[in-house]
Amino acid sequence: MIRTHKMNSTLLLAICSSFIFAIWSWLVPFDGGPDEIHHYEIVRFIAHYFRWPVFGPDRDLYMRVVPGTRDGWVFGFYALYPTYPYLIPALLMRLSPLKNLELHFARFASVGYGVLTVIALYRATLLIFPKSVSVQRLVPALSILIPQSAYLFSYINQDSFGIMAISILFWALSVIKNTNKPSLWNWLAVAVAWGLTTMTRQHIWVFGTLMVISFWQWLSPSHYRNFTKLIGIAVVPAFVLLCWFLRNYLVYSDPILYKTARAAWITWLRVVGFPVFPSFSEQGYSWAQFLFYTSWAWETFKSFWAKFGYMNVEIPGKLYLIYGIFLLVSLICFVYYMINRRDMFFAQFLSLVIVLVLLHAYKNYTGDFQPQGRYLMIAQPVIFSIISIGLYQLKQNSRFAFILIIFLIVLIHLSILISCVPKIPGLDIK
Repeated sequence: MIRTHKMNSTLLLAICSSFIFAIWSWLVPFDGGPDEIHHYEIVRFIAHYFRWPVFGPDRDLYMRVVPGTRDGWVFGFYALYPTYPYLIPALLMRLSPLKNLELHFARFASVGYGVLTVIALYRATLLIFPKSVSVQRLVPALSILIPQSAYLFSYINQDSFGIMAISILFWALSVIKNTNKPSLWNWLAVAVAWGLTTMTRQHIWVFGTLMVISFWQWLSPSHYRNFTKLIGIAVVPAFVLLCWFLRNYLVYSDPILYKTARAAWITWLRVVGFPVFPSFSEQGYSWAQFLFYTSWAWETFKSFWAKFGYMNVEIPGKLYLIYGIFLLVSLICFVYYMINRRDMFFAQFLSLVIVLVLLHAYKNYTGDFQPQGRYLMIAQPVIFSIISIGLYQLKQNSRFAFILIIFLIVLIHLSILISCVPKIPGLDIK
């Protein structure tokens, strides 16, 4: 009976998330997400030639003039990123019966990544919060209701794949932690999920590795006898990375592609006429000055909740204020919950979020200034768990306040979908 109830809840969440993410995907215009046209360039190449593209002036993809686009050019720069996330969109594109539906078929991959994220979050919370139905439902619900999350699952990008990979890893680790004698299949699930995180951007597999280490600290003493299994499962992500580095060395003579990617990025900025600014660290800013005297914190906060297009379509300021109050109340209640229950397991969630935020800040401080909160969305499992625990505690103290906040979150989502999403600029599909 309990198992049937869990399956029914999983199915309901899958249907709801599919419906909402599909609506977003249909409403967001082509290139209505950051760099979608450049991601689309990679997907289209793989769909047509069924192999990974090679980047360079005399290679498969480089720069080409495309009048009417945001910059007037399309850049094959994302061929330098791990191209695994583009495989499913490319396969779906090949299934499109009509050319003008190719984009929507390719976008189904992001919608699917979102649905798998919601399912993974729900199944993980069933294990971590076995006695709290509210938290079990709130964590996946937030993945659906936070506008920036739904937006990321609506267009072609690498972030959606990364969020899914981290969420599946979170689920697999939750199984290990809550199983007295994990089976070989349980360990293999962690290995495969960890391997998925290494198939995309660097900050995603770094965060995935930190999550594995963090969870390992909280396993029961008997699990330490299986330390060799931890080393064993690390073989999968290590192998994926090794294959990627080896391919980069053979193709570009640059294993980590840092120099190649940096040179390509500077060339691109010059071609499209964007000024190349030195980093804040190179300008002489101290770490404190960067954190408190630049727009990094505010812009990151806004773009975590809701900021669309090329980060140029914002929601009304009062809605950001509501999200700020929502986050503050959740954090206060979360801390109260930990102190009251004396359960420090969830402190690691807060630690993981802080580490990710600091890594994001450091990258903006020493490199390109891109204060985009969407990069923090990979931490959905821990961020939304923290918020959900806080809301659960709020519900214990004031059911009315809890219902009011949930009502506002749903209402804001619908308001943004109706009033802000249509304002996102885009392109006609050619």
